[in-house]
Amino acid sequence: MLEIRTELSDRGIVNYVLDPRELTNEWQDQLIDNLYDVAVDSFGRWLPYEAIDSRTRASDSLILLAKKTESGEKIVGYSVNEIINLNCQDINYYNTVLIRRELQEKGIANLLLEMQLMLNPCEVLLSRTQNPAFYRVMKKMCDKYSYELMPGAKIVGNEDDQDRALKIARSYDSNVCPNLIVKGVYFGRALMYDTPEPDTDSITESLIWNRLDVDSGDATMLVAIKK
Repeated sequence: MLEIRTELSDRGIVNYVLDPRELTNEWQDQLIDNLYDVAVDSFGRWLPYEAIDSRTRASDSLILLAKKTESGEKIVGYSVNEIINLNCQDINYYNTVLIRRELQEKGIANLLLEMQLMLNPCEVLLSRTQNPAFYRVMKKMCDKYSYELMPGAKIVGNEDDQDRALKIARSYDSNVCPNLIVKGVYFGRALMYDTPEPDTDSITESLIWNRLDVDSGDATMLVAIKK
């Protein structure tokens, strides 16, 4: 954790780890207003305020990233994680990871994901996304910390892992398809104004995103199981 915080500090970024449930309602309201501003900037388009509000207030872990400005600190990114119990097993759910556009694709999301893993190490990690760039960030972390990410290169590989991943995903959302796709889950639209394209050199990404209709709100569940 110290190494990550040092790297952030070297970039002029400070970080705060909070439990939103310990904040007063007034502080929560002010904080979520700021997080909503980050979300709109990150996605490049409007989204329902409730989408940020509901995911944040009862979360288990909130990491804020901020940079100093002349008028004070400005939040430039954040992540929200929940520890959810599915089938009598604690799972670290990556609910929200958002970075302002000026700092995207600079390795900051990787640091946020790793910090959340260190705060809440679990055998199973779970998330949901429309964004192939986030998939790549998740894959990088999973490779580093010895997790098998699904869907992944073993799309037709280890059947036991595939079955377990699907059971976990469906315990979270019963509408998950056998290929881990969830149809129309994001308000029937693309969350981002300009969703990144999958890596054309990656057969895995191409297979996953060819199954998605992002503009109709489809997303893929990401299930990572400790090797």
